[in-house]
Amino acid sequence: MMHLVKLWLPVFIWAAGIYFFSGISDLSTGLEQDHLIRKFGHILEYLILFLLLYRALYRTSAAFQRSSVPFAAAATLLYAVSDEFHQSFVAGRTGSFIDVCIDSIGIGIGVLLIRFVFYKFGKT
Repeated sequence: MMHLVKLWLPVFIWAAGIYFFSGISDLSTGLEQDHLIRKFGHILEYLILFLLLYRALYRTSAAFQRSSVPFAAAATLLYAVSDEFHQSFVAGRTGSFIDVCIDSIGIGIGVLLIRFVFYKFGKT
């Protein structure tokens, strides 16, 4: 049981953090590059969510190992869509298909990282 908590708790904490920050009406940094910083943040937060979800799925059961990359990618993408939907109800925020696409870049980077590690270290 503790093994599962160690695997899945980071996933839920990270997802809760994304949800929390999505509920803040103004996340402006005040910097000149604010827009770029926020879009990079989208990539990074969904890259991390994907990697945490992949790790949890892969290590939960041998049955999940083969399908953990596509399942983690799909689940992370669905979370990104739900996050944008959530933002559409927050004053000062909007839901954006473009942001989902930017989130997808983070997911794609995660998939490439996993594939590279598996290729490099001979895991299948």
